[in-house]
Amino acid sequence: MTPIEQLKAILTEQYITEDGDEYSAELKQGLTDRQIDKLAKDLPMKQIPEVIRELLKFSGGFEFSGLDEVTFDGVGKFGFEQFFPNSVQLAGDGFGNFWILDVERNGNWGNMFYVCHDPAVVVKHSDNLAQFIEHVNDFGKNGSESNLDIIHEKVVGDSWNKDDGF
Repeated sequence: MTPIEQLKAILTEQYITEDGDEYSAELKQGLTDRQIDKLAKDLPMKQIPEVIRELLKFSGGFEFSGLDEVTFDGVGKFGFEQFFPNSVQLAGDGFGNFWILDVERNGNWGNMFYVCHDPAVVVKHSDNLAQFIEHVNDFGKNGSESNLDIIHEKVVGDSWNKDDGF
């Protein structure tokens, strides 16, 4: 599935918060060609892949309970350029931890990473943006049993405590 197909698929879903309140993903406004071209200037190859351009025209991101907001246009907002020289900040958890997308040198939008500040751990989260959106959907449906929550709550601690010299 492409990112836009995955996003459209979750728009029909209804989710329940931990407090029992119902919610759904709420789209942010899409970007204009001019806004997209401006983002591209800060990326390798000065371009945005067509599949991502389509997504950005459809929506700049979405609101989702449990995450600050998911944005597809957070180019250059994350920092940490030593490890991720070209990144898109996708979402935060409200506690200083972020999900980012690594833009490859050839301009492709690559892997997704969860960057935790306490403990200081970086974990590969998803292979691509479509899979990340799928993981957000899974989080809405399955909460603490979801891939997103397991990485957020368990994997970072296990990685930090593992005595492997890394």
